[in-house]
Amino acid sequence: MKARVVGLLAGVCLVAGLGAALLIFTGWRYSDDAALRGLVESGRLTEAGERAKDLVGARPDAPSAWRWSATCHRLAGRLEQAAEALDRALGLEREISDDLVAERALLRATGGDLEGTKGFLRAWAASHPGEAWQAELALAKGCLMRFRGQQALHHLDRWVEAAPGNPYALAERGKAKAWLMAYQEAARDLEASLSAGVPAERDTRSTLARCLLETSQPGRAMECLRPLLEGEGTEPGEIRLGVLCSLELGDQEGAERLLGRLLENPASNPEGMARDGLLQARVEMARGERADWARVESLLRRVTVQAPGDHEAVFLWIRALHKAGREGEAGRAEERLAKLEAAYARIQRIQRGEMDKAPLDPALHAEVGALLESVGNRAEALGWYRSALAIDPGHAEAARGVDRLGRAGASAIPGGPAPK
Repeated sequence: MKARVVGLLAGVCLVAGLGAALLIFTGWRYSDDAALRGLVESGRLTEAGERAKDLVGARPDAPSAWRWSATCHRLAGRLEQAAEALDRALGLEREISDDLVAERALLRATGGDLEGTKGFLRAWAASHPGEAWQAELALAKGCLMRFRGQQALHHLDRWVEAAPGNPYALAERGKAKAWLMAYQEAARDLEASLSAGVPAERDTRSTLARCLLETSQPGRAMECLRPLLEGEGTEPGEIRLGVLCSLELGDQEGAERLLGRLLENPASNPEGMARDGLLQARVEMARGERADWARVESLLRRVTVQAPGDHEAVFLWIRALHKAGREGEAGRAEERLAKLEAAYARIQRIQRGEMDKAPLDPALHAEVGALLESVGNRAEALGWYRSALAIDPGHAEAARGVDRLGRAGASAIPGGPAPK
């Protein structure tokens, strides 16, 4: 009898222990879910990404952990990593959940697949009103990917109207306005986001600094950047902005000090090398009569090879050539500059005007490709030719461009910066 009682008590304890363990596990799961949701909805994506990474490390066999990882990567613009995480979630899920289907649609929309996802996301948002902001943001980012700026703002306006004062919504709308070069309007949204009193992502502050610099407010821009420059983990793009602000403020010593920090870890990719070379030339030129113009000319010559489509580099190179008395080379560079300016003016009219009205016109995509190819941005040109073929597989000009640049190995050829 005693043995039966002991056995019964042991069984009760085992069941109780399993129940407690289940409650603890469930509590952890819901605690993680609530914490991640709060971080994501407030736009604190860096913290959310770290939390999701820890969650995946602790529960690598849990589909929900990988789904949160995919969400954080997607919202931060890391689409390849988001796709990989989502594939892991799908592979672990016994039955495909609505959350995973929605996450796949959100990822596709963010990557520019608007036609294939808009209807689903509208229906999903209607049935999940708390997630409607995710649909608006994904569609807005997809519109920007397809150079449909006004449509992107329409989606972001809907989010801001649904959540007035939301710092995340204001920050994303501000960044979109900055992309559209509406710098003053962008600055208002970004400043409102920062003044909300919640931790802001670094790129919100750095985008505001860039907008202030573009509107001739270098002092305010530097004040905005200072916490980033003085804190830990300062990024190269932030230091570059700091150099530009210092130059605009006439702070030669500050510009040289920041440039030194930047060059302690030199860029390894052609675009970064070109940007840093251009900054070195600008800092040297700011020395005035004490400038080493031979060094300036050498730096800018290298930049124009690394980034053949950078019109600022060509413009400054012309000045250096004149200083060196090399009028023949300067004249040829001036012809090159005129060609660049005409090409980029046309690209801006297409991307920030005509493409909003006719986003699926393959002729516009092919024309952008041809213009980029004409100024030496072959890698970007190849992408636009392929975009035209995705719309119309029979587009002859785009097909010839892909064949021509593909044979030339365009993907390995450094391109210049995106049109501004």
